[in-house]
Amino acid sequence: MNKTKRSFFKNALPARLSLGVIGTIAFLFILPVQAYPGIISYSPTSPNVEQSVAFVLNPAPVPPQFVTNLTWDFGDGTTGGGGLTITHAYQRTGTFTVKATYTDREIPYTDTTTITVLEKRRIDYSPLNPRPLETVTFTAVNFLSESISWDFGDGTQTQLGTSPQTHVYQNPGTYTVNAKDFGGQAVAKLTTTVTVRSTGSIGFAPAKPRVGEAVTFTATNFVSPTNIRWDFGDGSVLNLPPPTATHIYNQPGTYQVRAYDGGGAYMTASVSVQVYPPATIAFSPADPRQGESITFSAGNLFATGPVRWDFGDGTILDNTSLQTVSHTYANAGTYQVKISEAGALRISISGRGRTNDIVSIMITVSPPRLITFSPQKPRSGELISFQAVNFLSSSLSWDYGDGSAAVKGGTQASHAYQKDGSFVVTANDTRDGAPFPVRTTVTVAPSVGPRALFSVSYINLRFADGKSYRAVQKGYSPLTSYAEIKYEGSGILQAQWMVDGNPFRLISKNCIQAEQLIIDSGEVPGLPTINPGLHQITLKILQPETTYAIPIIQYFVSASEKKELENVEAEIIQVQGLEGQNVQLRGQTIVAPEGKYFLIRGTVKSGGQTPIPILSLGVYYEDNLIDQKIIRNLLGGERRVYETSVMNSSREPKKLVLRIYDVSEKTALLLWAKEWTVAAK
Repeated sequence: MNKTKRSFFKNALPARLSLGVIGTIAFLFILPVQAYPGIISYSPTSPNVEQSVAFVLNPAPVPPQFVTNLTWDFGDGTTGGGGLTITHAYQRTGTFTVKATYTDREIPYTDTTTITVLEKRRIDYSPLNPRPLETVTFTAVNFLSESISWDFGDGTQTQLGTSPQTHVYQNPGTYTVNAKDFGGQAVAKLTTTVTVRSTGSIGFAPAKPRVGEAVTFTATNFVSPTNIRWDFGDGSVLNLPPPTATHIYNQPGTYQVRAYDGGGAYMTASVSVQVYPPATIAFSPADPRQGESITFSAGNLFATGPVRWDFGDGTILDNTSLQTVSHTYANAGTYQVKISEAGALRISISGRGRTNDIVSIMITVSPPRLITFSPQKPRSGELISFQAVNFLSSSLSWDYGDGSAAVKGGTQASHAYQKDGSFVVTANDTRDGAPFPVRTTVTVAPSVGPRALFSVSYINLRFADGKSYRAVQKGYSPLTSYAEIKYEGSGILQAQWMVDGNPFRLISKNCIQAEQLIIDSGEVPGLPTINPGLHQITLKILQPETTYAIPIIQYFVSASEKKELENVEAEIIQVQGLEGQNVQLRGQTIVAPEGKYFLIRGTVKSGGQTPIPILSLGVYYEDNLIDQKIIRNLLGGERRVYETSVMNSSREPKKLVLRIYDVSEKTALLLWAKEWTVAAK
């Protein structure tokens, strides 16, 4: 306490007024009142930063009713007004001069004291996020004595000791820690809370991961769930992801997975993960075929009980302990074969939440290997074409079964048998690296004669005059076509006359002893001549089977009332490329390069007796007239030569039509027409 000396007048307190009388004279004088020394006290005596301090001015320097304008200055730049008691909290450490100022008759008087403010007291502990059974170190900071009473808040006995002090919590939870200075004699206690977290752990799914399967790891009870460093045990490290991480192992084995909280070096939790080989389905043979038994074998299954096989074609083998089974596919195709625990119907793709082990594969079942040949009913001396179908290899060994030496070849081969009989043809493919023979039987009939297979070997169609074209007037009757047929063996010939693609007349004839016969289309009714125009006739052989094209003949019905039509026809004798290209005439087909011109040479012949004054030969490519030749005074039996050029404009087959008109009169009369096909090379 700083005590200030005061002079009589300067330090006089408010005075009492007195009146005295001497004789008849009265005197007024002032009696001074003594000023009492003021003392500033405070509590606590050793305050800390931010701690509330109570200041008291005592005793009062004068009766309180005489104190006016009492103010406080706390020495830290902060002032306050009020009575004889006031509180204040300092925000920094240091020694401060505290002043209490009051006035007497407008004269200020001051009492002072000093106060020392200490560093703020606190309780520190480490680690900041302790776990059960982990040692926690508590430190009392800025306490006044070295003897401290500790209460760790978990019901254990209060400890009396120095700072720092250690403690171990047995269970997770939040605890209130108290510390009292001076061996517990201090009035005030300092308090802090500490949270003991549950032990961190790592979970993963699926429980039995396989190679190549995504494994999801989850960190639980970590302090920094968004700041974790993962070590998956196979050399892979993942830094600072969220608490869930995904990893795929490429090799089977046991891996120690570690997670570091806060991304640091302190390992919070670890777990051992066993990675299993992938479940497998193997099958044999490697190139399964339709109709053959296929063996399936399962490997590395988790299931210990019955399993379910689904072969993908609607066949299911359920509730079986067999991990090796056989199955035969009735049809070629690609199938998904699946294995699961008995009764399980779903496939687990990601493995999450997997309750049943399952594996699937795709298997392609090919059509069976076979050997085809043509013709189907060969004769001795006839060349037979063989085809190996659905073979794996393109380099084969062929054995024709007639004693001839085996030959090397591809998937196509040919052979002619020199005698009749049945022969076993063998072509060797490969399967699983070994030769795999495929066989078929060929029955060879004699080439000709009654013992040969019944077959048609020759057909020629004509009209009565032996020609393949006829022109008649409308309503002409009877118009008859003829078929010259040569056959081998014996059997029933069934054939259908066709006019413009429509059935006309059915023929059935018993044929014996390999002969030649002629059948006709009949005179009643004859071929239809009601509709004017060009008509086509052919014969469709129903029995026996034929493998070659049957010829087509044509006749033209004129709308003219003229009773007799002139017997005129044209023919193509030669075709030639104009730029040196190879152009060929094959019956009714002309083979020419696309986009190139070719030359046609032919003749127009009259078979009648009467001269024809003027004829017109029209050349049509599809429906377009591309050339026209005028022939004058064509005598009976005379033959005239013509030439024309045509361009093959398409790769698609096109029609080339020649038509001969009699233009001697006002109305042109079509006497003859014939069609060829122009095909690209």
